[in-house]
Amino acid sequence: LHDSPKPCPAHDAETAGCPRFPDAPGTPCQGSSSVAYACKVPERLYDAIPCGIAHFTACDPPRIVFVNEKGCAILGFKGKDELMAAMGDNAFSHVLSPDLPMARRAVRKLRAGGPTFDFHHRFRRSDGTIGWIRGTAALVEGGETPVLQAAFNDVTREHEVWSAHIRDRYVTVLCSAFAEVYEIDTESDTCRLLRSSVRSDQEGDAVSIAEALARWKRLVVEGEGRER
Repeated sequence: LHDSPKPCPAHDAETAGCPRFPDAPGTPCQGSSSVAYACKVPERLYDAIPCGIAHFTACDPPRIVFVNEKGCAILGFKGKDELMAAMGDNAFSHVLSPDLPMARRAVRKLRAGGPTFDFHHRFRRSDGTIGWIRGTAALVEGGETPVLQAAFNDVTREHEVWSAHIRDRYVTVLCSAFAEVYEIDTESDTCRLLRSSVRSDQEGDAVSIAEALARWKRLVVEGEGRER
């Protein structure tokens, strides 16, 4: 597993109230809990798999045990050390707040002995951009502190194409009733003009919500014009 006897990055599971895993005899990780388990993972095999693989405990919050190279790349990191330095060992630190309840329910179901769980949710990359991942999680290690495995892929492009198709259908319908249709980005508090039936300069650049409201106000007919 390791070309040299240097120790793996250690996580002290006891400090988080998680029971310790049995030590792995003969490894340089003896005395560590989740690290002892990680040292038994065939890293080279997992790193050769063309999708993200993550092992994490079913503690609250779940703690990272192992992430393969593809998983690190999907999340925007160059390697495991960089990922751990940025995320700590919280396995859900990349999940957006609105999607956390779903992720926590999945862990509870799997810990209770449920079948594999398919997930599809947003995540935040290391550079702050938002993407979508889809995958499957399952229980791979029982015992006092169960270990879960998730296999996942970045489906951001696929999701964007699907969203654009659905958005265009709604825009066409909405434009039959409204003069302008805007798309609002709640993450950045901006919006973008998608379609207008009252002007031809349909710029797609994102503007602040305040500016969009000001544009809309200029189109509102007031006073005598409204009476006519």
